[in-house]
Amino acid sequence: MIELNLLPDVKLEYLNVQRTRRLAMVIAFIVAAAAVAILVLLLAVEGFQKHTLSNLNKNVASETQKLQNEPQINSVLTVQSQLQSVNSLHDSEPAANKLFDYLNELTPTAATISGLNIDFTAHTINITGNADGLATVNQYIDTLKFTNYTTGPHTKSIPAFSSVVLSAFSLNNAQLSSSTSPPASYTITASFDPTIFDVTKNVTLIIPSTISTPSAREHPGPLFVSGLPPAGGSSSTSISMDKFNFSIKHVAINKANAQIVMIVGAASFITVFCLVASKAVLSQYQYQARVTKAVSTANQQLQSNISAYKNLVYSYVQFDTTNPIKLGNFGTTTAGNNDNVQIILDALPGQYDFPGLTSTVENILKQSGVQISAVTGTDNQVSQQTANASSSPQPVSMPFGFTVQNASYSSIQQLIQVLQQSIRPLPIDSINLTAAQGSLTMTVAAHSYYQPSKTLSITKETVN
Repeated sequence: MIELNLLPDVKLEYLNVQRTRRLAMVIAFIVAAAAVAILVLLLAVEGFQKHTLSNLNKNVASETQKLQNEPQINSVLTVQSQLQSVNSLHDSEPAANKLFDYLNELTPTAATISGLNIDFTAHTINITGNADGLATVNQYIDTLKFTNYTTGPHTKSIPAFSSVVLSAFSLNNAQLSSSTSPPASYTITASFDPTIFDVTKNVTLIIPSTISTPSAREHPGPLFVSGLPPAGGSSSTSISMDKFNFSIKHVAINKANAQIVMIVGAASFITVFCLVASKAVLSQYQYQARVTKAVSTANQQLQSNISAYKNLVYSYVQFDTTNPIKLGNFGTTTAGNNDNVQIILDALPGQYDFPGLTSTVENILKQSGVQISAVTGTDNQVSQQTANASSSPQPVSMPFGFTVQNASYSSIQQLIQVLQQSIRPLPIDSINLTAAQGSLTMTVAAHSYYQPSKTLSITKETVN
């Protein structure tokens, strides 16, 4: 079968170029239109986003101003902050009043104490005294070594003391026959478990009933267990009669090719421009989305804070007008001050006032009926001026000390008990007791606290 092509080659080429141009125009239009549509959509979304962000910023500014204009907000926040801190400070005080009960339980009948130094910070104790002989001293040491404690009916017993050492000992043979002066003197040093002086624990000492010698007591407990190449194209057998004879069709073909190039170039420019712009707008949109989320969260937090503040004010009024509070086990109130707000501020002042602290300590000592030898400490008013009010204040320690003399054993016990019951936290760091001529001299190192006032703080955050 023989087919004859009656159209000239140039005509066929012209028709192919026309089809190619129309196809290029359609594709270029669709691609460019899609790129423009994406850009317009992103710009519209960004515009709406900016409007939403503007409204949120206005709400945040309004709620912030409303919260800052609340009357006495800093005073309310300060009382709330002090109330949250004061009980925890009392709970962290060592129960120094338990010392005398422990001494009565642990000290052998034939031994006496002439001096005692206990450090509640280093958890060490030093006992100096006299006994009727070495056997009693050994009994005292063994008692300390093998005394355990529990904090409840079903809790494991734990050694109360460790590193018990007889650091000094002397025996006076001339006093062996004397009935008035014990012949042996001793000094015992030891470390104690701080839990036995934990005010929040109900500690019970388990003291061995019979103790002979260390060899009899030191026995081990139950601690150990077991491509193809390109296809060749067919060669044309037609030969142009005149290569330099350009017809009108050739001119039209060249013009169509030029139009295709221009259309594709213009569409490419528009597409690339829209894609680059869309990327920038999308990046801005993502950033503003993070900002919008952060501002929305801040706005919700502010509304929640305003609602919480209203409830806090109500609680504040109820708290201040009810019967005087009792701070845990510490019920002593300042004379003449029956409002709870003032009680809290007396317990944990909002400003550094060392003279006020020493005056409080002196009043406690006088009310206890002991003879005051000295009230000591350093007034750091200048260095403490930098501790200004803040949004998250922390208690600041105020060290002090005092010495009382010519006191009886019962008055010393009563004084320690009064210090423990003060509404103002007065943790004792160390106690030094010395007995002489039938009376006691006690030197105490302790500290109290103040906590800077709390203020409302609204900060700005940078969103990346």
